[in-house]
Amino acid sequence: MNWRRYISDISLRQRMRNSKSNPWDFQSSTLGAIADAAFLKNSSRSQLEMAPANSRDSLAVVQRIGQIGSWEFDLVSGILNLSEEAHRILEITQDLFGLTHESVLHTIHPDDRNNVNKAFVKSLESLTPFSIDHRLLFPDGRIKYVRVSCETSYDEEGNPLKSHGTVQDISALKISEQQLENIQGKLREFVINRELLRENERKRIAWKMHEELGQMLTTVKMRFEVLGSQLKDNNAKLHEENQNLTELIDQSIGTVREIVSDLRPAVLLFGPVAALEWLVETYNKQIGMQCELLLEEAEDSFISDELTTLVFRIAQESLQNVEQYRGVTKVLICWMSNRHGHCLTVKHDGENSDADLYGEGSLIFFGMQELVSAFGGKMKVTQSKETGTQIEVSFL
Repeated sequence: MNWRRYISDISLRQRMRNSKSNPWDFQSSTLGAIADAAFLKNSSRSQLEMAPANSRDSLAVVQRIGQIGSWEFDLVSGILNLSEEAHRILEITQDLFGLTHESVLHTIHPDDRNNVNKAFVKSLESLTPFSIDHRLLFPDGRIKYVRVSCETSYDEEGNPLKSHGTVQDISALKISEQQLENIQGKLREFVINRELLRENERKRIAWKMHEELGQMLTTVKMRFEVLGSQLKDNNAKLHEENQNLTELIDQSIGTVREIVSDLRPAVLLFGPVAALEWLVETYNKQIGMQCELLLEEAEDSFISDELTTLVFRIAQESLQNVEQYRGVTKVLICWMSNRHGHCLTVKHDGENSDADLYGEGSLIFFGMQELVSAFGGKMKVTQSKETGTQIEVSFL
């Protein structure tokens, strides 16, 4: 700033006002203004000089809080510059002359180095950013998980110049994911074991009811018939009572057969086609709703008894869940099977119920999906207002 010009620009009125007092007042006030201006100039210069340093300090704090470091790789010189947080994450001592790519590469877990290199090379070849999760292995055996993201700048001819990126410590996230996977694994094992126990219990109860209770009722019926034949002809009341008891036993035997069939249908012994035909026929009679069945099974198709039972149970539970939907007018079950694989589809046109039976977090969906996965299959559920709900289970 031109201080002489600054002094000459002071208004005449200000000079006259000051001249009425001490003649040194004007000079004092002018020098004070000069001193203030000089102070402001120096302060501004100091603030401008301090701004980059403050910004760097703030960035370092933010990176430390977020556990995200930044880096810059000069592909021409081969020098790699890391931020303070990146040094801390990689546990590399800061080097005033810069680091090389090779000096950082050895911190990557040996089993992950090839994948990281491939991702970086592919990014340069395709001129696209990339992100990859990998492990770091330290001399003391510790393992750290990081997420590296990178974006490269190129010249006009497409030659790479500099790569800029971030490295984030995601060890806590990976540990949480592993713990969650362990919990899911235990829950999956529990669901599968529970279903196997339920199926074995159904078999056991069905067998005891059929073999023991059924035979006992049949024996009682035969004795009543023998007793009825020994009654005198003129005792009409006893004959009537005997007949009533015989009919009651017949009803009990029929009820036992129905329970046994519900627990473990004997038709399962004849394969999925016979089992699905029986299920649809029973459903149409009991519910009064028309369920259509489409079958396509090749002669060379083979399916185990366990898988037959699983397919039947999925179709059975799917039909039971249909009753919780509104406006169902048509239900379709499709079964296709050949030597290459098997596929079961259950579809209906009803509106979704208040509780999403097959949505995220649904125990019904989780249980069915885990059972299907245990047999090496896949389960897919699609729902929409236009097409309704479709459950597709496939085994290859």
